[in-house]
Amino acid sequence: MINSIKLLIAVFASYFPTVAISGYFTAWVAKKLGDATAEEQGFLTLNPLEHTRLFGLGILLVSVVTRFPFIAAFGRQVPIDEHRMYGNFKKIKYLIALWARPFANLWLSLLAIFVWVIFWKTIGFPYQISQHYPMLVDAMQLLYVIFRQINIISLMLELVFGLVVFIMSFIIPELSEESFFVIFVIQIYLLLLVWEFLAPHISHGVRMVEFLFSYIIS
Repeated sequence: MINSIKLLIAVFASYFPTVAISGYFTAWVAKKLGDATAEEQGFLTLNPLEHTRLFGLGILLVSVVTRFPFIAAFGRQVPIDEHRMYGNFKKIKYLIALWARPFANLWLSLLAIFVWVIFWKTIGFPYQISQHYPMLVDAMQLLYVIFRQINIISLMLELVFGLVVFIMSFIIPELSEESFFVIFVIQIYLLLLVWEFLAPHISHGVRMVEFLFSYIIS
């Protein structure tokens, strides 16, 4: 019971800043490219409640309760109107805006790994408290792992999602929010099917990044 509560706390503590930062960054990129639709609808904010989608929270809880091999979550879809973007190459700018969210997930993942490596390598604080407060160290490690996984999974899903939406924009000018949900759920199902193949490569990639940061800091 206690472990489940700690897991839920770590999941929500990771979910809300992730959707807030990635959603804000998407709205900011779209505005810089000329489309102020997201700003006008209140997405240019770091308030996590503005970026939280109940359906996404539902997927998050299902992935935790049913013990998915990975934790899947997503926030509200940030509206992007390619027709309001500046100048030429609007389709390319549209793709850039669609890929702003996975780009934010990438940097959040790297930041989490970097901070964790610095924490253990240079501060030395966890070593001093690990003998007296092992539960605190375990909770910190759980938060790091969950935050990192949510962003890595979101990176993978949003990268493919953005590409699918971009391709479909040539066929269907405007997709409904229900279409976005269907696309995302299908992607989660497909990711489940190939997870056993992807998981070792993701773990290997994380270890390589951790080693690289550790080498740079030393």
